[in-house]
Amino acid sequence: MHCKVFVMDIIEKERIRKLVEAVGIMTDERQTEDMGYAYAPDAELCLPYDERFDGREDVLRGYQAFWNNWKSSHHLLGQCVITSFSGNRAEGIVYCLLACVQMDNRQRQWGLIYKDEYQMINGEWYIHRRRVENIWER
Repeated sequence: MHCKVFVMDIIEKERIRKLVEAVGIMTDERQTEDMGYAYAPDAELCLPYDERFDGREDVLRGYQAFWNNWKSSHHLLGQCVITSFSGNRAEGIVYCLLACVQMDNRQRQWGLIYKDEYQMINGEWYIHRRRVENIWER
């Protein structure tokens, strides 16, 4: 029994990692309509500089408003560590190097940490809460 539970934990943690990767790819490809489905209906997104979005629709509007100002972006995801896992809830930390090109071709880079809470609803994982911390930028 213990081995079966351990294997299921590994499978579910991998599903969460795939969710995190999918959000980065959808952002870079500007698939913001699809991205909304990665967030729980009552999701919360907290960005640096006290920006906050509550609920899936508000999160989606926030993504669209922000990413419409950039020509391109590249989310280079590093470690994705699931720090807590129990049943239909999990928490994790994701390290990200974000490189962007502005509309006038100026480049910007950020070192970010995503502090995430995930929730399983009807057998699917969603981001329930994401707090983005800006560690450095240039």
